[in-house]
Amino acid sequence: MAEVAAELISSLLSGSTDSFDALGIPHEKHTPAQVRTAFRRRSLSIHPDKCEHDKATEAFNALVAAFESLHDPTSQERALRLSQASEPRAKRSRAAGINCGAARRSRSGASDQRGRSWCDWDEALRRYDELESSFRTAQRERFARRRAAHTLRQAEQACIELDERAGVADNPLVETPDSGADSTGGVQGEEDPSNPHRLVQLLLYLRDEHSYCIYCATRYTDSEDMASHCPGLTEVEHELDNDPLDDS
Repeated sequence: MAEVAAELISSLLSGSTDSFDALGIPHEKHTPAQVRTAFRRRSLSIHPDKCEHDKATEAFNALVAAFESLHDPTSQERALRLSQASEPRAKRSRAAGINCGAARRSRSGASDQRGRSWCDWDEALRRYDELESSFRTAQRERFARRRAAHTLRQAEQACIELDERAGVADNPLVETPDSGADSTGGVQGEEDPSNPHRLVQLLLYLRDEHSYCIYCATRYTDSEDMASHCPGLTEVEHELDNDPLDDS
């Protein structure tokens, strides 16, 4: 372990590595989470709290500079352009270092993070991971609700049209303008405009009464025809059926 740390410290302090080399990652675009993973992996070897090498602090400072250069997407893009330029590697490294330092100095009110203990760094990286994960989850949930609300409106319209053709009146599953539906197709006062329970009711009604699948956008001859040609009740089943990479 000490030999690995010594080799890494020597590499970081040699002046011949750019930010990508310092973190041990390819010269290509990386997500902030990937940069944090690479930084954490190398920090565990050379952070002064973890390593007794007399150059550990200096090497860790270089590692932090590389992390700061690549963790921010805009700064990373600049570093990537520099790394891919045709100028000599040593010149690229010096330029990247200068730009990295300039970026750090330009942050108004930014404090020097290099003296942090490993526990502080570990906590900060963990919080970054948790916040990004929470944000991505919230985005997926919002997208899913909007998509379900759109499908609900499609199902309502399909019910109205097919019921009309079949002579069905006063379908309790379909909200009429007088029953409190707003202009978006949802019901006023509902907390969730996607209303998953009602969407399932509509999908089942369309299949059972009209042999119609909202996802296939097809009205089948009968239930047997539907069973033979429709992938299933859910949107996921239809997506899997249309996935060219799915060999099952």
